[in-house]
Amino acid sequence: MELKDLQTPCWLVDQHRLQENIEEFQRVAEKHKKQLWPMIKTHKCSTIARLQKAAGAQGFLAGTLQECQVLLEQELGPVMFAYPVAGEPNLRRVLEIGRMGRLILSVDGEANVRMLSEAWQSQKKDTSNLPEQEVLMIIDSGLHRFGIQPELAGSLGRYIDQMQGLKLIGISTHPGQVYGAKNCFEVLQTAMDEAAAMKTAIASLKRAGLAVAFVATGSTPTFTADAEEDVINILRPGNYVFFDQDQIRLMEIPESQCALTVLATVIAKPSLDRMLIDAGSKCLALDQGAHGIAAVSDYGRIIGHPELKLEKLSEEVGKIIITGSTTVKVGDQLRIIPNHACPVANLSDRLLLVRDGRVTGAWSVDMKMKSNHSL
Repeated sequence: MELKDLQTPCWLVDQHRLQENIEEFQRVAEKHKKQLWPMIKTHKCSTIARLQKAAGAQGFLAGTLQECQVLLEQELGPVMFAYPVAGEPNLRRVLEIGRMGRLILSVDGEANVRMLSEAWQSQKKDTSNLPEQEVLMIIDSGLHRFGIQPELAGSLGRYIDQMQGLKLIGISTHPGQVYGAKNCFEVLQTAMDEAAAMKTAIASLKRAGLAVAFVATGSTPTFTADAEEDVINILRPGNYVFFDQDQIRLMEIPESQCALTVLATVIAKPSLDRMLIDAGSKCLALDQGAHGIAAVSDYGRIIGHPELKLEKLSEEVGKIIITGSTTVKVGDQLRIIPNHACPVANLSDRLLLVRDGRVTGAWSVDMKMKSNHSL
């Protein structure tokens, strides 16, 4: 099937480009003797995870319990869960998922450390051979989202060490503030700040008599600098499998390196300077940059048409402003690189594979959140 025969809107993945992106990041990680644990939330697709695993990924970072469960069910572990877990039902479920395979959890304060220990002790009553739960301590390296200040790592480390059922194996961070960088020099500075924070945390742990095996960090823009940093041994980028307009801006990559696009059709041209497409926020999301950082002024890059600017999205429709001469007319198809690929892939149930302008197959987005049927 050719692209012109597709009903729009739909989500396309250039399979050749995807594979090249996977192999390139794996090659860089191995060159610098780092473990690569990709963030799975970018694609939520077990088929892509298998490609990453086949290329050499040593584990995965997950953003939801659903992702953790599917990865372990399909023997794609080990898995790190990126965020703290709180609340009795969530704690019960995450410990149950952990019985399927190696699942490393994350903590960033005494409250969730205590809750996790209590949940472990409760399950221990029913399972005499329940192993200790491995945990990573989240360090705030500048995003000011999750994590403790680096100099407090020793104090929290001692607290974890006293808690029954928990084993501190590492520290982790996410330099998401990099998406607010204006250029590649600010990206490098973010990576340097991130490394300094991890060194401070390790020194604090050392003063407390504690050592950790894992020093994990990750973002796609800081990946190369992180790989060259001695203090870091686990890299956890996610976006690199697809890339997007954010990475074009921050990493200065060509648009041809972006594997994920949304295919839309021009459905109206109500004036000489305006046209409408059949893809809105439910296809392209409303991100103008990751972590809510408004770094760009549009909602996606229209391939091959710099004269067209995707200025506004409603739920099912996109508004394009025409800034120069164009040959695009009603009925034509447009391919759009999203600003932020991660939420866009999550909006689809399947990704259509394309090569040389033809559809070659489809992959299910099988790690999306599902309704709590037990209710």
